[in-house]
Amino acid sequence: MDDKQKTNEEVKASSFDSEKSSKNQAFENTEEPAEGFQNVQHDNGSNPAQKQNSEAKEASKDQTNTNNNELSKKLEQLETERLTLQEKIAVLEQQHRELEEFLLKMKHEFALAKEALKRDQEKKERLLAESMARDLFPILDTLDHALEHDGENNGLRLIRSQLVSVLEKYGVVEVGKEGEVFDPNWHEFLGYAEGPENKIIKVVRKGYKIGDTLLRPALVVIGKESSC
Repeated sequence: MDDKQKTNEEVKASSFDSEKSSKNQAFENTEEPAEGFQNVQHDNGSNPAQKQNSEAKEASKDQTNTNNNELSKKLEQLETERLTLQEKIAVLEQQHRELEEFLLKMKHEFALAKEALKRDQEKKERLLAESMARDLFPILDTLDHALEHDGENNGLRLIRSQLVSVLEKYGVVEVGKEGEVFDPNWHEFLGYAEGPENKIIKVVRKGYKIGDTLLRPALVVIGKESSC
């Protein structure tokens, strides 16, 4: 082989190696984008799910915080309402106690007023009865004197009996009867006469009382035993 042929063959071999190297390089360049594409697909396929899961957790956390805040506000509101109700209850209880004290006081005052009114009414009735009795005493005395001289006069006896009934209706009763023991609280001594010691022998003028109040003492003659 001459030098010229050898040179041509070397050029061809070099050209073939260069072409082969270019093809291999192109193939390698073609494979690298595919691997990068797979990486992009892998990233694009996994990141949205993770992001969605993260967002869901964050939303759940936010919702929990919101619920806790609302619950806290509700509890604070309920506590405020409870304290307000306690204050109102305390005020009502105080008003109730004051009302009970007022009613008890009014009840006591009413009882006192009722008792005072009763005493006042009784006093007025007694004064009225006393006044009426004192006005009737002279009439009764006149009837008694008339009956001493005319004891059979039934008309006079009836009138006197009616007057005494009126007095008794108002609590006025006679004081001093023959045979009673002399009592200086109810009887007025006029003299002695022979008879049982310290006993009323004769009633000269009848006395009258209303309750424990003496309106007029009875004028009486009391007995004294004879010394002989």
